[in-house]
This record gives sequence, C-alpha cells and structure tokens, in this order.
Amino acid sequence: TAAFHTWWARRHSHAPPSGEGGSAPGGADAAEHGARAGTAGVAQDSGAGAIAGAEETTLWRMRTTVRDAPGSLAALCVALAGLRVDILTLGTHPLAQGTVDEFLLRAPASLQAQELSREIAAAGGTSTWIERADAHDLVDIPTRVLSLATRTALDAAELPLALRQLLGRCTIHSLPAVSVTGRPTGESAPVEGVLEGTVMRLRDPSGGVISVERPYLPFTPTEFARARALA
Repeated sequence: TAAFHTWWARRHSHAPPSGEGGSAPGGADAAEHGARAGTAGVAQDSGAGAIAGAEETTLWRMRTTVRDAPGSLAALCVALAGLRVDILTLGTHPLAQGTVDEFLLRAPASLQAQELSREIAAAGGTSTWIERADAHDLVDIPTRVLSLATRTALDAAELPLALRQLLGRCTIHSLPAVSVTGRPTGESAPVEGVLEGTVMRLRDPSGGVISVERPYLPFTPTEFARARALA
C-alpha cells in the first residue's frame, strides 16, 4: 500500500498543468482567435478589392458610316473592344454608298468622346456622331416603334411627340392646310413624304404638313420609312 501511494504521488506530480492555470487551453484559444482574425482580414481585403475594381461606366449613342465591304463592321468592333467598350445594341441603315452603323455603347466613364471618335475614325468610320445616352435608349427600336405607332393610332395629335421620341433631338413644325380664317395655306406634301438630308416633310393626318428638321445629323432612309409608318 505504501508503495502504491508513492507511485501515485510521483505520477501526478508530473501531470500537465490543469485548466485553472489557463496556459494550455489559453494558447489554443489564442491560436483559434488568430486564425479567425486572419480569415476575416482576407475577406475584408477581398471585398475592398472588388469595390475598387468596380468601374463606373457611361452610356453613349454613336453613329458612323462605313464602307459596304466585308470586315468594315468587324474593324469597328475590334476598335471598341480595345477601349473596353461594350456594344449593347447595334442597328444598320443602308445607304446608296456605304452603311450607317448605329450603336448603343457602355464605356468606361474615363473615356472621352474625342478619344472614342478618334479610334473609330482610325478603324474606318466617317461622319461619326456621338452623344450621351440614358436608360430609355436601352429599349430596342422595334419595340419603341410599335409603342409609338399604337399611341398615334389612338390619337393623331400624338404624332409630333412620337416623331421626336423616334428621331431624337429635332425641330417639328405642324403646318395646317387651312388657316384659321378658312383659307388654304398652300402647304402640302405628297402621300409618300419628302426626304431632303436633314429635313423631312410628311403628310399630316388632317391634310397639312409636318416638317421635321435635324441639322446636326442627316436622316437616313430607314428613319424616313419609320416616320412615314407613324404618319
């Protein structure tokens, strides 16, 4: 019995310190806390990097004329890709000589219109026109034309407003066929309308004429056909 007590005393005199001392468990807690803090730090750094990497963008409407030849449009697309510009929509307006390509673009906010125009010219675009766009321009052309046609069919008085929404910034004059005194004004236009560069004349539903002017950008035959469809 004495020998057993002697062995027991020696056995526990070399046991590791208890939890009350806190050295062993405390070290494990510190290590775990450090690991969690490190993970949180990495997550915070990643989030900050993602925010910093999000770049502000700007919407642009652009028209440019290219040769009616294979590869002309591809050259423009390559130039836009080099500027990190996304093409959101693309429309084409065939001409007697060449084609007018109409783009809705999403570009880095730092990209200036002059730089964009310069790169497009280097890629073969001519008579380039650029202006800021907004979210309304994201509606595709067929949907917009159908909506405007519905409005004018329900109310002919909506025609001037519909033409402005279809053709952008332009000046519209309504010229009645008869004056307020009942005398003919002499204003008339053929049923098929008239297109003369930056001016188009359309037959008003009441018999008069609607004159549409856009000095900064000539109308294309495609736009003229859409306007006639509304009138």
